[in-house]
Amino acid sequence: MVNFEEDTEIISIQGYKYNMWHLKTKFGTFWIIEANNDLQDGYFLGINDQELGSYNNLDIAVKDVYEQSTGHLQWDSQAKVKVPENISQWVEGSPEHWDH
Repeated sequence: MVNFEEDTEIISIQGYKYNMWHLKTKFGTFWIIEANNDLQDGYFLGINDQELGSYNNLDIAVKDVYEQSTGHLQWDSQAKVKVPENISQWVEGSPEHWDH
C-alpha cells in the first residue's frame, strides 16, 4: 500500500519512506520514485499508472524521458518535445490527486 504525506515530497510504501518527483506533460504525468530500502536501491520511472522501468541512477531515468527513450510508445514516438533535462526542474512530491 502506498501512502502519500500531504504537502511533502516523501511518500510511504509499506512502511518505507521514498522521495518522489513528477513531470506533467500533455501525454500524461511522468513520475520517479526513489527506492531506498533493505530490499532494493534505485529509482522507478513511470507514467500515469504504468511503471516503465527501474534505474540505478536518477539522472539516467530523467535522461530517458528527455531523450524520449522510456519504452512508452506514445511518448517515445512523438516529434521532439520540450521537457527538462534535469531533475531539479521536475516537481518534488506526488502529483495532485495521486492515488497509487
